[in-house]
Amino acid sequence: MSGRIVSVRTKEKVKTLVEITLLSDGEKTKYTVSEGTYRKIGCPLSGEIIDGDSLEILSREDEERRALIKALSILSYADNNEHRLYTKLISHGFGKDAARAAVEECVRLGYIDEDRQLERYILKYHEELLGPKKIMAKLISRSYSASQISKMIRALEEEEKLDFTKTKKHLLATKLPEDASYEEKRKLLHKYGYIK
Repeated sequence: MSGRIVSVRTKEKVKTLVEITLLSDGEKTKYTVSEGTYRKIGCPLSGEIIDGDSLEILSREDEERRALIKALSILSYADNNEHRLYTKLISHGFGKDAARAAVEECVRLGYIDEDRQLERYILKYHEELLGPKKIMAKLISRSYSASQISKMIRALEEEEKLDFTKTKKHLLATKLPEDASYEEKRKLLHKYGYIK
């Protein structure tokens, strides 16, 4: 597959990007790539035909750039871990390679820090008097792995930022009367994730 270049222009706001409009199989498609990539494919001008390999390079870089823009947009609304962001990018129609590249770039730039996210969620749920089992379930539903969660809970307990014994006592004291039955206490502890 090949295509004929209709136009080549430098993006006005970002001078290091080149926008190439290509006519292939009767359809016009715009690709935005770096100047380096444009040079890599030989700096073709309007009217020239580019081969399939060059078209593949343009397509791949353009998709990766668009995936990164979408990833940053998604992250501007809320924290996402790597798996969740990747899944969202796939659901927006990006290919696996482009989605993976965008997620890796977001991690490299520091926009995704799963340890920081986990610590924040665990401490938040702990303040809500939730026990380890309920915290684990909530975080697994957010696409974190059980091993990641367990490791972070242990680290926070070692740093004395978590004390489930204390929160369990506080939960029982605030949610039940003093003369509550053993069964009522057990139900409450189960509901809040302290026992199975």
